[in-house]
Amino acid sequence: MIKYRENLERIGIDKNLRVNFSSGFSAFPRSLRQAIFAMNSPEPSKWFKRSEDKKSDKNYTNRCNGVATDGAYWYFTSNALDKQQQAIYKVDFSYNIKDVINLKPAESGHIGAVSYYQGKLYIACENNQQVLMIDTNSFDTFSQHHLLSESGGISPQRDKMAWCAIHPWNGLLYSSFFGEGDVSEVNLIFGYELKDGHFYNVPSATIHLKKPAQRVQGGAFTKNGNLLLSDDKSSEIKCYSSLNGHYWGATSVEVNRSKNVSEEMQGLCVSDNLSIDGTPTQIHLILLDADQPDIPYSERWPDRDDFFHKHYALPVEYDAFL
Repeated sequence: MIKYRENLERIGIDKNLRVNFSSGFSAFPRSLRQAIFAMNSPEPSKWFKRSEDKKSDKNYTNRCNGVATDGAYWYFTSNALDKQQQAIYKVDFSYNIKDVINLKPAESGHIGAVSYYQGKLYIACENNQQVLMIDTNSFDTFSQHHLLSESGGISPQRDKMAWCAIHPWNGLLYSSFFGEGDVSEVNLIFGYELKDGHFYNVPSATIHLKKPAQRVQGGAFTKNGNLLLSDDKSSEIKCYSSLNGHYWGATSVEVNRSKNVSEEMQGLCVSDNLSIDGTPTQIHLILLDADQPDIPYSERWPDRDDFFHKHYALPVEYDAFL
């Protein structure tokens, strides 16, 4: 217990405070040993871009909002509304399209980021507050599940949901506000439990971030319970402990904000054993480069957007802590 108390200081908690392992955190793992290990910083300021792939004028690059991987394929979400191209694409690591599912029948005003967990994809849909679930083995259709409050009413996020991800510790789905407009910052990460076909809010699972984020386009959890957020406002990948929302720091992303250029950070994902060009790479981010952003799709079709698929790695001494 002495080691446990001493490690609390690493996540900003006074070691003299009494913090119950099973109930004192927003999210907690199955063992005390795992919780103590999760109090080691993955040192995000030391992460570095290993490589990037630029893809241009493909169906899956058009208004691409997210990326996920199951270790065998990439999955990209497209939100191209004007030509009814809302879809998710299954793409091999050479960027060849292997399959596609049309998401237009979901009748969502906005297809957001996608995440992967144990054989299923989870796609965030704004406006009608729902999550689309897809089995990656069959990859032939989707099911629809609304986000609701604890009692079954309107969820605490209302109609804002750019991303969603499953936490490997508790199996809950998490999401947040976008962080712009009437809710200008993201301070809360809401947890939801799937039951009776829908995701119900679990207030006790809310993660209170110690440092806010803005314009959050994507989120992903790691095996050690760290939460990564794609912050398009600060051009950073921010990293937090989901134990109590402690802020570990961030790594900067190169984003061109010059006039007549419309680059925007989108979704991201984490991989455990994926190598890019023969080297381990753990974090994968989409940077969208929207072609002719001020011209409506209908006037520039078939010109499609480009994206940069950026791959980030950790120094080997911190890899285990991600």
